[in-house]
Amino acid sequence: MGLHLLHKGNHHKIFIKLNFPVNYKYFLKLIILTFLFLNIYKVSYPQINNSYIVGEITSKGNKKPIKNANVYLAYTMLGSSTDRNGNYSIINIPSGRYTLVVSHINYETLTIKINVNNKRKYSYNFELEPKIYQFRPVRVTAGGRAEWQKNFEIFKKEFIGTSNFAKNTFIVDSLALNFNRNGDDILFAKSQEPLIIINNGLGYKIEYELIHFEYNKEYKKDYVKYSGFPKFSLLETTNPDTLELWKLNRQIAYNGSLRHFLRAICKNYDITNNNLDTVKYKINYSDSSVGRDKMEYPKNNFLKDNGFEVLYKSALGPRFGIIPIVFFVNMNRYLTPAKNANEMYLKFENYFEVRYDNPNKKKFPHDKKAKISWIRLEKDSVLIDKLGRYYETFAIKSYGYWATQRLADTLPYEYVYGDSLFKYNLIDIEKPPK
Repeated sequence: MGLHLLHKGNHHKIFIKLNFPVNYKYFLKLIILTFLFLNIYKVSYPQINNSYIVGEITSKGNKKPIKNANVYLAYTMLGSSTDRNGNYSIINIPSGRYTLVVSHINYETLTIKINVNNKRKYSYNFELEPKIYQFRPVRVTAGGRAEWQKNFEIFKKEFIGTSNFAKNTFIVDSLALNFNRNGDDILFAKSQEPLIIINNGLGYKIEYELIHFEYNKEYKKDYVKYSGFPKFSLLETTNPDTLELWKLNRQIAYNGSLRHFLRAICKNYDITNNNLDTVKYKINYSDSSVGRDKMEYPKNNFLKDNGFEVLYKSALGPRFGIIPIVFFVNMNRYLTPAKNANEMYLKFENYFEVRYDNPNKKKFPHDKKAKISWIRLEKDSVLIDKLGRYYETFAIKSYGYWATQRLADTLPYEYVYGDSLFKYNLIDIEKPPK
């Protein structure tokens, strides 16, 4: 007796068996709600194809297996350590592009770019080059400690950040850092081993393989450039209030971020079927108030529903007395589908100004003011995926709000936040790690 639903596989097939007289209105409502749930489920979760990676790690030269080498996918919580035979395996990998990282304290770190698609099993064997340590005499002086501490404070500010989450983030093994200066203005940082970072604001432990860090206090008002390969893992707690706080903080970190924006423009492209209607700019000249300018957007504008507005700018500011060209844009005009259905190419010249005004201020009252950022592409076009990720280091240069976001504001690839398009809040989920 009753109604039985079976949700089967990735195709969302529904089998229905009725053993009682049908109330057709109730039945219709149930079908609609089921359809909405399945579609929300589908957009909220990255597709899992049960792919996995296996391989063997050995030492270059003697070919001996390396035990306890870390093998992981950068910016994710996916990884493992090699056993005594040098073997490793990483399972449950969603489709997408990744950087596979192999590291060991006694060997040089090795990385390769991989593309996990429809293939189930991937095999990668690696030979690691032993590190050659160059020991230098160390002078333990009060002046040396003071200089190191001064450099560390700069590094912490520019690498971890200054947000509220950064205030609750600390580097466990900070003494692993070495600093070098080029004159008084340029600071470089290196680490002989991965940095262990605890983010109590977002609830993550991060093992960060630092590749490059450069800070120049004179060049373009405190220029900073860093790269590396973080591995995320969840902090553990039995306190339900802490878990709820972490969930809320992750949503706060995601809202208005570059990743949020990139995901929103891809989603808008799909929902509007590449509608190329222009954004109309209207000014009511009889109104002298600040808000007299109004935008008229194409229908079903997911980008606008998510709180974003985008303007093209020929320059960040006036140059040689010439005022930059500025106009609102339809982002569909700057996206091109890639061969992979989950990816798109972003291409534009000069700058985009991106304004984010959180549409859900009741839930996020801290977002009272709009966040303004600017971006520029460092190459002709940039490949992004529909979850808002891009894979080429330094491919997108950001200014304004996005330029202030640092490691303490970074979320792993697994994090997925429910789309605000569903205005009735039918479901709001965060995908749990496997």
